[in-house]
Amino acid sequence: MPTLALTIVAAAAMSLHRAAPVRMPISSVHSRVPRIAVQPVRTCLRSRVLLAEDPPAAEVTAGPAGDEAAGVLAETTTRSLVKALSWRLTAAVVTLCTSLFFSGSMIAAMGVVGADFLTKSVTMFIGERLWNKSNVGRSAKGDSVGRSLLKAFVWRVFAAVNTLISAGIITGGLEAAYKIAGSDAIIKTALFFGFERIWAVIPWGRYVEEAPARA
Repeated sequence: MPTLALTIVAAAAMSLHRAAPVRMPISSVHSRVPRIAVQPVRTCLRSRVLLAEDPPAAEVTAGPAGDEAAGVLAETTTRSLVKALSWRLTAAVVTLCTSLFFSGSMIAAMGVVGADFLTKSVTMFIGERLWNKSNVGRSAKGDSVGRSLLKAFVWRVFAAVNTLISAGIITGGLEAAYKIAGSDAIIKTALFFGFERIWAVIPWGRYVEEAPARA
């Protein structure tokens, strides 16, 4: 009987020993994990951290080069025609006053105004079309102050010579012609500059023309 009891106790002890979990050190577990499987995980985690820490890309702001690439504001033929006629009406009032003042004759003054209107209306229209082909001082935002000032001086040189010739022929004297052309040059240069700045803010008759491609 005692022998049977000892046999049962020994069998139970052996079964408990087999069912108990096997505990292994942590270092031993890590050593058994293949390094080839751990390395890609570390690389992936590291790349995600670098991407998260990267600063945002700087925004590209449009400068003068961007404006030029976008094109320039060009003028239609109708706009050039209206500008030429409206300026001639404005300038005619000034020429009438100066011609009458220096010549003392309404007939002579009307003659100078008529000659100016016929010749300069055509020449200014042609000038406007030529300026439309030039991009000096012109961008997608419109004409610059420098462009308007340059147009005022260039036009005044031609207009002063034109007025001097017509006034000299009609009045019959160079003295009165010089005074008429000289006073016109002073008054109309400033007046034409203001005229150009007013038209620079009028959008009618304008369109965006693509800038020529650079080689």
